[in-house]
Amino acid sequence: MSATQGGEVTRRDPAWLCTIDGISDRLAEGATGADLGCGTGRWTVELARAFRHSSFVGVDEDAARVAAARALALRAGVHRRTRFEVGTAAELSGCGYDLVTVLDSRTVHRLTPEAACCLRTSLVVDGRLLAVTPIAAVPTGPERLAGLLHESGFRHVQVVARTSLDLVLEARP
Repeated sequence: MSATQGGEVTRRDPAWLCTIDGISDRLAEGATGADLGCGTGRWTVELARAFRHSSFVGVDEDAARVAAARALALRAGVHRRTRFEVGTAAELSGCGYDLVTVLDSRTVHRLTPEAACCLRTSLVVDGRLLAVTPIAAVPTGPERLAGLLHESGFRHVQVVARTSLDLVLEARP
């Protein structure tokens, strides 16, 4: 993987998406993406900078973080292709995204079967969910997350990237 920081793949640098079959091509051509647990919007803004033909939505439960994300997008000049909303996975359901990311470990830790179902229904037929889970976190480890995604109707779940601390799981409906 090409996105590194001190020898580690950085989860908030869109360059690592190039290692995942078809994702960067789809985003380069023009797609829609969402980030659940977007926080202050750094990842969403970086995606918009990297893929200028695509549009992105960030969703977070914290209104102050969403306000900061909106301000960051404005400063970065990507505010016309990004939107930030206060909400949960339920707000993404049925929206038809090509890519949904869950990179915040707290959001992954709190992911329920209902939320995972909302994420599945938020994707287009050939869409992708990418979720980061800490390797060492027993309650939110990769086995729990993979099982939850399978139980929620995702048919294909696999590890597509890793660091010494995290695994990135890809799930397809």
